[in-house]
Amino acid sequence: MSMSHPPDFVPAPILACARTLRQQLHARSQSLSIIETACGGLLSSTFVSTPGASSVFLCGQVLYTPLARAAFGGWSAEDVVAYSGPGTQVVLRLARENRRVLGADWVLVESGIAGPGRKEEWENGQPGYVALAVVGPGVERAVEVRTGGTERVGNMWEFTRLALELLWECVEQTEEG
Repeated sequence: MSMSHPPDFVPAPILACARTLRQQLHARSQSLSIIETACGGLLSSTFVSTPGASSVFLCGQVLYTPLARAAFGGWSAEDVVAYSGPGTQVVLRLARENRRVLGADWVLVESGIAGPGRKEEWENGQPGYVALAVVGPGVERAVEVRTGGTERVGNMWEFTRLALELLWECVEQTEEG
């Protein structure tokens, strides 16, 4: 049985950004690792859908739960118990640890709340909240964004777009710097 895929699986502007990033990293002989939570694999699959991704892509991980972060992200049992939702310190820590373990030139991390539900007990528990981090050569940057959206899939794609654009800005910064 042959299965076809929709030609527009990845929205064109997001795919264009991923292609440009892949070309930039390939030209510099640099590697990329991605960790994501709320995107659930969209970020990694977007990047690896670009031809030639294997020349730069080291790893993609969906560390959706604190337990997964303990198993694969360097978290302790105490970190799991103390977890109080996504934030810039969470994504920076995951990025630093992943870069230390894998040795990727660039690590991109996303953690957020896609929705539609809200985590009342968390400061950043509202749908549409995302924390993003990039750690790379001479760069450590983390940002928070609130999309205002509550539609799960829409937020997942928006988080993907925002993450790739942040990585692009950081890569460009090192070219200029």
